[in-house]
Amino acid sequence: MDDQTVREDLIQRSSTVDLRPPSEATLPAVPDRRDAEVRFFIGLAALAYVATLTWLALWAVVPSVLLRWQPFLITSGSMAPAIDPGDVVVVQPKFASGLGPGTVITFETTDGVVTHRIVGVDQGRYVTKGDANRAPDSSRVEPDKIIGVGRVLVPLVGLPKLWQQTGNWPVLTLWLTATFLALWLSRYAVDPRFDPWPDQRLARHG
Repeated sequence: MDDQTVREDLIQRSSTVDLRPPSEATLPAVPDRRDAEVRFFIGLAALAYVATLTWLALWAVVPSVLLRWQPFLITSGSMAPAIDPGDVVVVQPKFASGLGPGTVITFETTDGVVTHRIVGVDQGRYVTKGDANRAPDSSRVEPDKIIGVGRVLVPLVGLPKLWQQTGNWPVLTLWLTATFLALWLSRYAVDPRFDPWPDQRLARHG
């Protein structure tokens, strides 16, 4: 093999070697700023969803813990549109007297627990009616059957429990999946590693 052939072979080999400094050759590719910003705002939306769920759950639970009030899941549409299925009414217990029309009460019946509005008083017993019903309830409510008066309405927070009770498993599964996905995505809004503007923050504090 002559000298010319050797030189050409060396030139060809050197062209295939990464001659960049090791620090540059081994660094991962920096994600595009626009992609990082989109990811951040998706995480922000997911965080808002998780925060809303947490806030609603606290509204349903805290009065029960601190004030001994009772939460009741609404399962029918008899009180729509003021109270819809899946809403939770938090009840202040044992208001059995001095109640007037317009008050929402939760009371016991032979068919279970009902939450309706008082529309009148008949000889010490209460006439009740669901807002969506055309006629008042057929039975009068005795004062000792009243569990309490509705004080806090927490919208929609009881829907997962209602889906479970009614066997609506596809919707419940979809909601659980979406909630876990939101929890996972929310990290893009709170983890500094995913900050799309780190250089700007460093410049501001530098």
